[in-house]
Amino acid sequence: MKRRLILFVMILSLFFLVFTTFFLIKRDKESLEKKEVKEETTKYIIYLPSSEIKEINLKRESFELRRVEEVIESFISELPNPFRETQILGVYRDKENVIYVSLSSSFASSQSAKEEYLLLKSFYLTLKENFTWIKDVKILIDDKEVETLSGHIIVYKSLSSSLEDK
Repeated sequence: MKRRLILFVMILSLFFLVFTTFFLIKRDKESLEKKEVKEETTKYIIYLPSSEIKEINLKRESFELRRVEEVIESFISELPNPFRETQILGVYRDKENVIYVSLSSSFASSQSAKEEYLLLKSFYLTLKENFTWIKDVKILIDDKEVETLSGHIIVYKSLSSSLEDK
């Protein structure tokens, strides 16, 4: 009888040990996976023309211009139509860290002066706040320089010259 009790206690202890070890390993694995996911993303701030600010997490990218492009894609996806249909045709960087963003003609859709200003200001802030190395931003439409998007605010030179003093 005593042997059976000892055997029962040993089996029960072994079962408890296996059970707790399994759950500890599982918990540590989940914690490690969450930590890896957290380390692989970077937080960015998207400024919208509606004065709304959104935080997004994007997977870390080693190429700076690819990160800029992903932030622009996120910005565009938050805009109303027809702006949401805008395609990014290219993102370029010159030796003075001026970013040239070529967008499809959907980005130059008709709008009021206030709406155009808010769109350009939020686009500019989104890039400048997330990428401090950017000195200025120029918008191209269909790979061409344009004087304005909707006829109100000059974008031919750069966004900083049109927006920073306003």
